Amino acid sequence: MIDTSRLAEWMDEQGLPGKGAPLEAKYLSGGTQNEIYKLTRDDFTSVIRIPPAAAPADRDKGIMREWRIIQGLDGTDVPHTEAVAACEDKSVLGRSFYLMGYVDGWSPMDHREAWPAPFDTDARAGLAYQLAEGIALLSKVDWKAQGLQDLGRPEGFHDRQVDRWTAFFERIKGREIEGLDVATKWLQNHRPLDYIPG
Repeated sequence: MIDTSRLAEWMDEQGLPGKGAPLEAKYLSGGTQNEIYKLTRDDFTSVIRIPPAAAPADRDKGIMREWRIIQGLDGTDVPHTEAVAACEDKSVLGRSFYLMGYVDGWSPMDHREAWPAPFDTDARAGLAYQLAEGIALLSKVDWKAQGLQDLGRPEGFHDRQVDRWTAFFERIKGREIEGLDVATKWLQNHRPLDYIPG
C-alpha cells in the first residue's frame, strides 16, 4: 500500500492541486513489475505507477523510461494520458514513481471471460481501429524533437523486431497460430531498410 501521508507531502512540494487536503489511494491493478493506484485529493484525480517493493532494482529505470515517453508525447496528436509529475528520489516511497492523468475506463486484463457492453459486441472493432490510428499517429512523432533521441537504439531497429517479438510470443503463447511461420518469414524478408520517423 502507498504511504499517502508521505506522498501528499511530496505532492505539496511539487505544487500539485489539493494542497493540505486528505489524499486517498485506491488500488487499481498490478503485478510483479508495477502497481497502479487511483489518487484522489479534493477535485484532483491522478494515477500513480510504482514498482512493488519486491520488483528488481532496475524496474525503477523502467518506470522513469515510461515517464519520459509519456512526457515526450505531450503536444502530439497521439492519444495519451497527461504527464503530471515524476520522482526518482527513493526516500519518498521507496521506489521511483510517476503520476499521470486519470482516464476512466476498464482493462481487458480484468475482463478475460467477457468484455463489458458495448465492447462485447458492436464497439469491439472500433477499439482495434483506434489502436491502429494511435499507432499511425505515433509514427508521425518526431522523437528527436520530443527529446527521446537517447531513449533506445534506433540503429538496426527493424532488424531486431521480428526475432524479438516472435521469441516473446513463443514464451507466452497459449496455442499454435496457423500461418505464423509464413508471416514471420515474410516480415523478415520485407522489413524497411532504414528507420525514418513518420
